Amino acid sequence: MISVTPSNRKVFTDFETDFKVNVPVKSSGETKKKLLKQRQLAELQRIQVEEGKRLIKPIYF
Repeated sequence: MISVTPSNRKVFTDFETDFKVNVPVKSSGETKKKLLKQRQLAELQRIQVEEGKRLIKPIYF
């Protein structure tokens, strides 16, 4: 478990929902890669739900 300080907590606003991502204290490059992957997985999950496909496992942040 990585501790996250309040200053490293990011909030992303979407059209329908707001969600928080706890950003671990690491290098900027690693953080950007992690956030990009999380956004891609969330978008893929949203598309699968819209198409009515059954999700294998939900994505938790």
